[in-house]
Amino acid sequence: MEDEGQPNFHRMESEATRTSEALSTFAPSTKVSPTQMETKSEETDSNLSTVVMSVAVDSSTQSDSEQESKEGDRLLWREIYAETVPERSLLGFGRAKYSSEAKLILNRVSGYADPGQVTFIMGASGAGKSTLLNILTQKKTEGIKFSGDVAINGSLVEWGDMKKLSAYVQQEDLFIGQATVEEQLMFTARLRMRDKRTNEERKAIVSEALTAMGLTECRKTQIGNALVKSLSKGERKRLAFATEILSNPRILFCDEPTSGLDSFMSLQIVVALKMFASQGKTVVTTIHQPSSQVYEMADRLILMANGEVAFQGNASEVGEFLNDCGYPCPRFMSLPDHMMKVLSQDDDVSEREFIERVEGILEFFGNSDDARIVHHITHGFANTSYKRKIKFDLGEDAEYCASWCTQTWWLFVRSSRSLVRNPVVVVVRLVQVFAISMILGLIYFQSSFTKDSLMNYKGAALRATADMTYIFLFPCVYLFIAELPVVIREYQSHTYAPSAYFIGTSMASVLQYIIFPTMYSFILYLLAGYSGTVSQFCLFNLLNIVVANLAASVAYAAACIFGNQEMAVTFLPLILKPLFVFAGFLIDLRTVPIYFKPLTYISWYKYAYEAHLIILLNPIDTIPGCPSSKESDAMICSAKNGDEVLNLLGFDSNYFWINFAILLFILCFLRGLALVVFSLRIRHS
Repeated sequence: MEDEGQPNFHRMESEATRTSEALSTFAPSTKVSPTQMETKSEETDSNLSTVVMSVAVDSSTQSDSEQESKEGDRLLWREIYAETVPERSLLGFGRAKYSSEAKLILNRVSGYADPGQVTFIMGASGAGKSTLLNILTQKKTEGIKFSGDVAINGSLVEWGDMKKLSAYVQQEDLFIGQATVEEQLMFTARLRMRDKRTNEERKAIVSEALTAMGLTECRKTQIGNALVKSLSKGERKRLAFATEILSNPRILFCDEPTSGLDSFMSLQIVVALKMFASQGKTVVTTIHQPSSQVYEMADRLILMANGEVAFQGNASEVGEFLNDCGYPCPRFMSLPDHMMKVLSQDDDVSEREFIERVEGILEFFGNSDDARIVHHITHGFANTSYKRKIKFDLGEDAEYCASWCTQTWWLFVRSSRSLVRNPVVVVVRLVQVFAISMILGLIYFQSSFTKDSLMNYKGAALRATADMTYIFLFPCVYLFIAELPVVIREYQSHTYAPSAYFIGTSMASVLQYIIFPTMYSFILYLLAGYSGTVSQFCLFNLLNIVVANLAASVAYAAACIFGNQEMAVTFLPLILKPLFVFAGFLIDLRTVPIYFKPLTYISWYKYAYEAHLIILLNPIDTIPGCPSSKESDAMICSAKNGDEVLNLLGFDSNYFWINFAILLFILCFLRGLALVVFSLRIRHS
């Protein structure tokens, strides 16, 4: 028995035949690689059909609202008004960055998109098409003041609920660069598909998606990033599309999906959109100056100019519309190019003539039958909430498809894999830790304690504290901030909770903050020849591990508070340097002015430095080099052992575990602060 929750295969098959013919007629005039030629075959279209069918959500019970969704969702918007708002300075205070008046972006725009169709939103730069798409998707609306209604099937969609119904293929493709193509899709399948699917089913769907999008040959290839190039633009765009359709969204938004692609790859992407729409899905995409073959894939067109609708209707009728307006398409010019030429100002037309032209087209459309139909459809629905239907489909409390524990585990796996594959983390840090510990070990080589070597021990304790901080702090800031755009996008796609990402990533990084400090401790302790038992070395190593993890907590907190690398790198030294001064090496803490005393209590350098000195000096029973007579100019000779030396320096060996506990408290406090700020930043992004 055919599953009622699956799309109509016969309708998709006929659509595949039509789009395959379009590809075959286009291909001979275009030079493509063998891999690209494979992707234009009918087998590719059939595979894509299988993917779309496979990702459809199974349903065991049916209701009226579910029957409506099977027929497709009509997306409507009415009276969308948008304008810019002045940006404020840091933290929202101070004078505005610019004092000009608000700029109009959208002026009471209304429209609709039907299921089973691909709707193009076109217009010249600055026409407002991207802003309209961002408002419809309820994303990237910062700096914009807007009003209006968005509805599905005649019922208003509350703010934030559109994300649960739709997917958004954005213009910029953001991925974790160290992941492979297959790993990216499997990660999405595990977190954005319902738990009732088995792992084998998810793998099968991902395999079909790889074949359908022509990504089979690069399935084991790392995606790459700005520094390491791997996938081509076309492959990244197809991967972005495959990532979004795996969740089987009812509405798919795309922001210029063909940007930066050649004609053949652009057509292939739009064919994929057409195939997806054939399943009763609603597809809305902005697109800039498509080729004639790409434009022929559109069912409906919304043409925008100066923040208003210049045309809305069947894409095949826009040529006749422009002809009626007095701007017929020249014989040897493509229709999309002609539209952009008419609605864009060039050197041949004065600004006044251009304004009159656009106003004339806007007025002509406003008086047309198409405009009256749009007004009737978009203004005829009731102001009822769509929230009940959304909850029925997704579950009362199901903000995410996967459980929090599942999210955390797979984020831990992904982050661990990325760290291992990242040369900055593995190779560079390995060389850095080895070189620094070797240099310090040789400087303090077999440094036995005498009346003249106290400074060496103090220097080693300070360097261990500083190295465990700076080796790990700033690279951690960079790595954490580098992933923020990806995290924001995945959160907006309801892939996982911010807390799951933070915990999973933190767990993945713990291993490196154990291995590298241990390597540092072993080399330095061995070469310097410090006295003491194995337990003393273990304490030295454990202390370095805690300080390294504390440095990571500082990095997380700074990255989450400042939000970008430039701000973090600028302000962190202003915080770290004063705290470092009050470690107890550069100044006797007993002489610190009272107004600076609070800094000594919050300086983790102080607690770590004192703990390091306790470990190094506590095992010393005698101080060689001091004369038997008490008359000596060396202050240290007034002490008999390491404990008394600590007292001379203003420290107490009994405070080791207190210092250790305070370091753990600061570590946990900063990590908790980072988690709270991170969650707030992501949720309000």
